[in-house]
Amino acid sequence: IVGETGAGKSLLARAIIDMLPAEARITEGEVLVNGQSISRMTDEQKRGFRGGEVALIGTNAKALLDPVVTVGEQIARVLRAHRGIGKAEAW
Repeated sequence: IVGETGAGKSLLARAIIDMLPAEARITEGEVLVNGQSISRMTDEQKRGFRGGEVALIGTNAKALLDPVVTVGEQIARVLRAHRGIGKAEAW
C-alpha cells in the first residue's frame, strides 16, 4: 500500500488484519480471506493469518528489523513462529 503521509495507509492495513485501535471500527462491509470473514475468525485463526498470510511492517521499518540478521531470516522466524514449521520449510 503506497500513499502520502496521513492518507490512511496504516489504518487501512490495520482494518484488513482486524487490528484497529479501540476507538475505530468498521461500519460496513467485511474483509474476506478464502471466503471467510476476518472478524469471524477465532483468535487462533487470526494469529495464523496475521503471521502466516500477511504481516504489517510499520512506518519505521528500520526500528523493527534487526540490522545484524538478514531480512529473509527474520521473515523465516515469523513463519516458524506462526505456522509451527521447521527452518528448512520456512526458507
